[in-house]
Amino acid sequence: MKTASHLLLRGSSWCFRRRVMGTSKMVIQIPLGVTNEQEARRIAVRLSDEMNDIFERLLRSDTELPDDIVAAYFDYCLRKVTQDLTKQRRKKRMSGSFSDDDKKIEEMRLIVMRQMSEDGLSHTLPIHRVAEFSTPEELEMAMIIHGQQYKLVMSSLKRPHFKAAASIATRTKDRSSSHESQLLEAYLHATTAAMEAVTDRPAAMTAAARARASELVVQRSKVAVSGSHAPRVVTAEAPTDAPVSITPTAPLLTSGVEVISIPITHSLLDAQFQAAAASTDTHDLERSPKTSPFAHDLAGVCERSIRRAQADGRMDDKTALGRRMSVKLFIFITDQQLVTRVEQHHIRIFMNALKSLPANFLKSESDRSLTYPEVAARASTLSDDKLGRSAGTSNRHLDTIGAIVKYARVQDKIDVDRDIDTSSLRVPENTRSRNKRVAFKHQDVLKLFRHPIWTGCKGKERRHAKGNNVIQDGLYWVPLIIHYTGARFEEIAGMPVSAIIQEGEHWGLDISPHTERRLKNIQSERLLPIHEHLVSLGLIRHQLNMVKVREEFMFPELRPAHAKSKFAKKMKYNWDKARRIQLGASADDLTMHSLRHYVNITLKADKSIEKSVRMDILGHAAEDFNEEVYSSGTPFDDKLKAINAIPRAF
Repeated sequence: MKTASHLLLRGSSWCFRRRVMGTSKMVIQIPLGVTNEQEARRIAVRLSDEMNDIFERLLRSDTELPDDIVAAYFDYCLRKVTQDLTKQRRKKRMSGSFSDDDKKIEEMRLIVMRQMSEDGLSHTLPIHRVAEFSTPEELEMAMIIHGQQYKLVMSSLKRPHFKAAASIATRTKDRSSSHESQLLEAYLHATTAAMEAVTDRPAAMTAAARARASELVVQRSKVAVSGSHAPRVVTAEAPTDAPVSITPTAPLLTSGVEVISIPITHSLLDAQFQAAAASTDTHDLERSPKTSPFAHDLAGVCERSIRRAQADGRMDDKTALGRRMSVKLFIFITDQQLVTRVEQHHIRIFMNALKSLPANFLKSESDRSLTYPEVAARASTLSDDKLGRSAGTSNRHLDTIGAIVKYARVQDKIDVDRDIDTSSLRVPENTRSRNKRVAFKHQDVLKLFRHPIWTGCKGKERRHAKGNNVIQDGLYWVPLIIHYTGARFEEIAGMPVSAIIQEGEHWGLDISPHTERRLKNIQSERLLPIHEHLVSLGLIRHQLNMVKVREEFMFPELRPAHAKSKFAKKMKYNWDKARRIQLGASADDLTMHSLRHYVNITLKADKSIEKSVRMDILGHAAEDFNEEVYSSGTPFDDKLKAINAIPRAF
């Protein structure tokens, strides 16, 4: 038996084996159903993280939430419920629709909520409360209102605002039933207190108004007027050396969003952004910022910018996820949650921090519960090659922050720092664009496609061992198609079955965006002729087989499990291993994009192929403005001739 990282090899298949925390003999063993050790290790890491989370939740289930956490949640609920009830009551009172019946119902709701706070939740009015109502009419009203309030409480707790507040207060989404009970109790008491406060509010406001009126009368008496034409004399009070107390203005926040007052984690930011996305403030964009100003929290600004861009058709879901990730990372590092407080030095801190951030940060779900100091401490133990972000990635984050600040200033008319200049903080590229990726040479191509994936392997689970099985799936087809078209990795890996169309006597690939795969830019949308070798290998037959079994995509096994992932990810392991086996030390430099680069160089070397044809095949915009605007596009036959000039891979 061979063991490593909770792995156990039984026969030819790997198992996950781990002792239950806190016990000496209890062991959990899970067959992984894989024979490849590297794949087993990846699964084991994920299982280990999930098991740690389960053990942590089990340990938490025996403890109670600290009083300060419950108090923070109580404060939020009290503010939110008071705000909502005040708006509802004011609207009725000021419109003249607040009747005597409404007053009776309001009083009965308060009685019922006081009972719920004392007795706890129940579907129906508790038996011991029946005697408290003097008439059958009152009892009937109490029973009806009790049922209504029960449903209202249960539905309110599921609203994004309260769920987000609970996550922010407890710093986790995974709470034990004991913790949920504590929060529910706090919500009931907060709702009862809010109802009492709102009921007393008109009288309190009347008293405050009278007091204020008295102040104004006293101030006015200081102004002496002698006759209708006499000048006004205002008595000035003697100067005082006492310091002037200025009450800071509370920040304007998106409805449902709370400023995180405890150490920030990505789990807390997730909850904050979810609350911002669900808020009615985010949905109501067509209003005047002068009469109805927009909130200043970065979460709200980010979600509003996404909503507006998507409404205009300028942003897809994956780009939106990337924008949220950049803004969350900025808040996580700088602790700045309001766009009005962002200054140039905050962005400089952010860009410097990206250089020392662990390269694999947020790859594991457990990272989302870490604070920035904890991440920085972990980074200090890592070697330089495991830290930082590429220049391109860092600059994309920078551009996003710049775009958010600009959106707040231009669209929302928020008073942000106008001296912010992100261009001065860009990370310089160390390599010219043409040298960023190494291109395949023809001999490299021939060597690569002699791998068992294309010549014959042992079977589906043994793609790298020589055999007699040629399995024509995504791993087989995607590199070949890219070799013969120069298309991008994701363009081919995410092709729907409808992408292959007949063009006269020939076949083409319709490269178009769809709901699960976007394109890089508008010129990426194009029709690519299919190389004659791909046709003879059976690509059209593969499409027909996929249609027959009602598959949506050409390579369904590559379909990502969630929106954040890519089609290409599912074949990355075997593709990387095939390159290493065939190309040795040079494999790291020769990526899938290197095949695209190879096609570009091959077409460029053929002087009979015009530049415009090559640009159309690769999905590049014309360099000349006149060519781009007034060109009618390359005829299909011209592109077919160019593509068929690409040498065969085997």
